[in-house]
Amino acid sequence: MHYSPLDVHVLRALVRGASPAVGSEHRLRLEMRGLVVDGAHGLRLTPAGKRAASFIPAVHPAALTEPAPVRRVDALERRRASDRFYRVS
Repeated sequence: MHYSPLDVHVLRALVRGASPAVGSEHRLRLEMRGLVVDGAHGLRLTPAGKRAASFIPAVHPAALTEPAPVRRVDALERRRASDRFYRVS
């Protein structure tokens, strides 16, 4: 099964005993996969979640953020004419 870098970050944080901030959609997705159980005390790893966290390679925190789009401008910091009509990043 494929796990996103954010899934890996959350599972590893739960293994360490931390309580990461997880949105409701992401929490539901992890629960539907059977990796966590959402209860009164917050997220808890299931045995399947512990196994998955131990086999997933570590992810560098920089991989969790998307790079900023490249903005092509001229010397006066204006958009180039060719980029005004076509969305080229």
